Amino acid sequence: MSCSPSPEWISIRCFTECYCAICGVVFGGLVFKNAAEVAGDQEPLNLGGREYGYDPETISPQDAMWIRYVHVVGYVPASNTNFISGPGLFDTDGNIILDPRDIDNRKLPKQVNYVCYQFVPDATTVYPVHWPCYKIFARVLYPTAKDPVSQIDLADFESILSSWADGVCGLEIETRTASQRGGNCNL
Repeated sequence: MSCSPSPEWISIRCFTECYCAICGVVFGGLVFKNAAEVAGDQEPLNLGGREYGYDPETISPQDAMWIRYVHVVGYVPASNTNFISGPGLFDTDGNIILDPRDIDNRKLPKQVNYVCYQFVPDATTVYPVHWPCYKIFARVLYPTAKDPVSQIDLADFESILSSWADGVCGLEIETRTASQRGGNCNL
C-alpha cells in the first residue's frame, strides 16, 4: 500500500522493514513461490544465500493476509493514557497507516507525532504488533480468562516494550530476525 493519507489518517514513521514486537516477523506481504519454483524447475528468490518464498500449497496467500495488518501499542504523555490502536497497514514508503474508519484509531490524538521503536523528543513511541500475536500473548498470560485480551494491562505491556526497545528500530531481544538484520535497521 502506498498512498498519500488524508489528514484524518494517522501515519507512523517506521523503517524499510518493520517487525512485530511479539513474534519478530516483518509486516507486509509475504513472498510466495510460483509453480516452477515449487517444482524445482526455476531457482527461487535468493537473498544473501538464503532462499525466500512460501509454497502456496502449504500456506495460501489468503491464509497469510493477517500478517499484513498492524496494530500499535503506545503511551500518550499529554493525556497519560496507554492504547492499542485499531488496524493499519505498513506501506511501501516505510510508514504504518492507521485506518481512520476504525473506532479505536479515531480515538487516537491526530496532532501527536508517532514513531516506531525510536525515542525522539516530542514524539510518541509505538510498538507494532500483529493482532493474532497479541491474542496469543493474552491467552498465554490469562489462560482461564473468558476474554484474555481485556486482561492485558496496557501500561505494563507498553512499559516492558519500552524497556526492551533499542531506541532505533527494534527490541533488544535475541531473535532470528534480529540476527538476520545484523544490527542494521535499514534507516
